[in-house]
Amino acid sequence: MRRRALLKQTGGLAAVTLLVGCSSSTESDEESPSPGEVVVRNNHTIPHIITINVQDGPQGPLGNPITPQGQVALEPGEERMYPDWLRVGSSDIAAGEYTFEIQMDGGRDTQDFQVNPTPINDPPMYVTVEVEEGGGLGWSVTAIHND
Repeated sequence: MRRRALLKQTGGLAAVTLLVGCSSSTESDEESPSPGEVVVRNNHTIPHIITINVQDGPQGPLGNPITPQGQVALEPGEERMYPDWLRVGSSDIAAGEYTFEIQMDGGRDTQDFQVNPTPINDPPMYVTVEVEEGGGLGWSVTAIHND
């Protein structure tokens, strides 16, 4: 009887901990990414801080930075999804090219890439930025196919 009460109490604490830990993101356990969403993942064995700057690209829709700087601290194996990083006001993702600049742990080395999350006549896309198993920083752009 005491074990069941203890399990109920610790299960409740775990649920509260998960909710408190991600106020500006959504947990990605069962959700699939949406167009323009940014997924940040740490596949390495130690914690890392990922810094992401998102700006209008050369053929972008706005002419202004979208997210001047986003910083995500991730434990090993942790993943977070940011559905609003490319949203313009309260509207959907604006079609056009965006430039991403990514950096790990405040280092001087950065990586830049460009993506159009909602290209005309092509499937929409989402971006993944991740610390790879070997500790390197990588990124990918994935098309979303609605089958």
